[in-house]
Amino acid sequence: MDLYSILNPTSKLGNTSYHLVQLSKELIDDINKDDNTKDDNTNNNNTMSDNEKLLIKYQVLESHQFKSTDFLSTPYLTTINSTFKLRQQNHSNCVMLLNDNKSILNFNNYLIMEKQNMSQLNNIKLNFKDINIIELKSFTELNDSNNEYNDDDDDLNCVTIKNLNNIFKSCKKLFENTPISIVEFDSLLIFNGLIPNFNSLIKINSNLEMLILNLILSFIPNDNDNDGNGNFLLSSFSNNQIEQIINQSSEKIYKKFKILKNQHLIKRIIINVWKRYTINEDNEDNNKENNDFQTLDQYIYYSLSNNFKSKLNHNKIIKFLTMTILRKEKKILLNDLLIQIRLNLPSNYLPNFEINEILNGFSYLKKLDNNEIEINYLLPDQLTIFKNPKERFEKLFTFKNQWPIEEIQPFIISLNTKGIKIDKFCLKYCRVKKIKNRTVLMRR
Repeated sequence: MDLYSILNPTSKLGNTSYHLVQLSKELIDDINKDDNTKDDNTNNNNTMSDNEKLLIKYQVLESHQFKSTDFLSTPYLTTINSTFKLRQQNHSNCVMLLNDNKSILNFNNYLIMEKQNMSQLNNIKLNFKDINIIELKSFTELNDSNNEYNDDDDDLNCVTIKNLNNIFKSCKKLFENTPISIVEFDSLLIFNGLIPNFNSLIKINSNLEMLILNLILSFIPNDNDNDGNGNFLLSSFSNNQIEQIINQSSEKIYKKFKILKNQHLIKRIIINVWKRYTINEDNEDNNKENNDFQTLDQYIYYSLSNNFKSKLNHNKIIKFLTMTILRKEKKILLNDLLIQIRLNLPSNYLPNFEINEILNGFSYLKKLDNNEIEINYLLPDQLTIFKNPKERFEKLFTFKNQWPIEEIQPFIISLNTKGIKIDKFCLKYCRVKKIKNRTVLMRR
């Protein structure tokens, strides 16, 4: 087969070369699934799938596309909800020792389509060329008649499909330049906190995000509040409940900040925050009546689906609040932090959480002489100037003499490029010791 893996240009073929590509079972199943969905919806004219809503929202004509970041970069094949990267199939150690050629022009073996997972896609650098990104710091900015958010079409009472296409214009441009499927792109927008607003994209700052999150939590229905002990349950929400929570939150903001324009933008912002702090779960009642969003709202609600219910992501909510507090305080006693977390949450919301799990990745703990625990703010990005492992470990040991391995891992994992088991990787640069069933790192 390798003899025919590439057909180079000849007098008969012209200037075109042909590469043999192996299609994976995942890709074939994905294509067949899309075709079956179209057939089902053709037979039922009143049914529109969630994927079709996305295609309409972004004005995408084809559900299957070849895309790349530029003319020489590796192509990706995207279906409606999956992304497949075209890469060279390596047969032997000899081939694997070659440098990884990023340009498809250098591929010299037969090719395969490799499915990309969401963690790989989250690392894709979005190309914001010719797209304006605006930071919104306060809702009061929306009342300024000269602000850059205003648009005559952004009227909550007269939204049409055409207007929605205009609202998502910047997203459409970004989607065309991003090698990713439309469903995954929709999720990537939410992951990055980007809100569509005609020719621009809006990001809200952390203080405004905390205000919106608190407002959403305060409107959680009472019958889902607690288990009798003051602890908020992992409750799920139907589409009707989601719509009620979002509408109540929007109305509160309209009245509090006396918003007369940009009301539709506020709704989009609230939905974006809702999506980032909730998790989808299977909806067993998806065939029941009155479970759908309003006709136009179904396009606005990003990846909200009639096939899922939502539940709050408690750890993510507490982690965001904790990071906001630590970013401001830089260091704080553990007991004081727990008090601040409680004071910054609505009275109806008190979830259970493990504080060490919450703090992991953006802080380190120090035990003081009086036995109190002090929490210090530290991000992995603050250590990027220490590029080699030896320098990085030396810097970390200036903060404290002993590190539990799970606490130090987020600050060194980027240096472990070969994926060595973490304790073996650390052995090269420090002492590794077992203390009461815990692995602890110390200076040599």
